[in-house]
Amino acid sequence: MAFNCGPRTCLGKEVAFTQLKTAAAAVLKEFRVVMVEGHVVAPKVSIILQMRNGLKHG
Repeated sequence: MAFNCGPRTCLGKEVAFTQLKTAAAAVLKEFRVVMVEGHVVAPKVSIILQMRNGLKHG
């Protein structure tokens, strides 16, 4: 997974989470976010954490 678990963790983990929260807050402040009904959002397991089917919008 992206940040691993155990004795060795990603050095930039805290900075990445802070940037993620800042970006999410900016998007939620400026846009009205609505999920498409029936669309399944699931993680795709890889070195880079991605969504399997993407995030569809209506």
